[in-house]
Amino acid sequence: MASNRPMNRIRSLIFPSLGAWVVALCFASLASAQSAAPPESETPDLSQYERIPVMPRPERSSLNDDTPRTNPEIVVPEAPESERVKIDQSLFWFQGVEDDQPIRSQIANEDEFQAYNYVMLFAKHQDDALLDKYARRNVPLANLIREVRKDYYRELLHFQGRLKFVRTLKPTLSLQAEGVREMYEGWIIPDNDSNLLCVLFLEKPEGIKLDVELDSVHVRVNGYFFKLMRYESKEKNPKTNGQIWRRAPLLMAKSLTFFTPVSTKPDASEFKALAALLAGGMLLTTIILVVIFRRSDRVVRDAPAVQSIQKNPFDEESESATKSESAG
Repeated sequence: MASNRPMNRIRSLIFPSLGAWVVALCFASLASAQSAAPPESETPDLSQYERIPVMPRPERSSLNDDTPRTNPEIVVPEAPESERVKIDQSLFWFQGVEDDQPIRSQIANEDEFQAYNYVMLFAKHQDDALLDKYARRNVPLANLIREVRKDYYRELLHFQGRLKFVRTLKPTLSLQAEGVREMYEGWIIPDNDSNLLCVLFLEKPEGIKLDVELDSVHVRVNGYFFKLMRYESKEKNPKTNGQIWRRAPLLMAKSLTFFTPVSTKPDASEFKALAALLAGGMLLTTIILVVIFRRSDRVVRDAPAVQSIQKNPFDEESESATKSESAG
């Protein structure tokens, strides 16, 4: 019992002091809350806060109305017709196209390979009427061989001439993925020129024979000038016994179109008509000359008789001279 006395004394000193501190803290908190609260007569000013309007809920015709809600259609203005057939010259693939060289494969030149596929697909999706309407005409083929050819890269050009040869090509895998099943390579001699023009196209007109030399087949083409291409001709070099390499402009087109050239030479019927006209003119001229000459001859024959009838003006002078002689 003696050992518990100090502990009881400590408890008797600590617990009353703790209780006093707790009571003091409670009164202090109540006093601070009353001082911070606004007076009962004042109301808070809420004018500085904007009231968010509540949108009314749209009414539905019935609870089972499942009509789909469509988004408003976004109308994008179409480009002008002349711009639709133009190729974007800023594509970085075009910078890698090797001019004055053969067509490069994907392994040899990735950029040229991608540019090749792009131009062919671009031509495939164009309208034939727009291609013919906006193709640039009257460009000499020699301009696509000279140094000025860089001004025509990927331009839409129009040519017409004699189709000499057509063969089938296998499309690249990229073109096959876009639905291209066949491609064709055609060789054309444009009008008023002797150089060859190579055209790659996708749609073959009916009636064109493949892998044979053609004659008197006249076609028109609207295509994009890709580059000046080197190709291995059928001619042999007598010195090296190898094939001779030549150059030809390369066009990429959607299709070819047949046309009948206007002949500048008169046919047999026109020549016969002209000959008949000349013969008739000569006959008429001959008749007129004969009539004129006959009239002239008649005038000449009748001239002495007329002169004999007319009075000689010198008779008076001779008569007066005779009278003067007789008077003398």
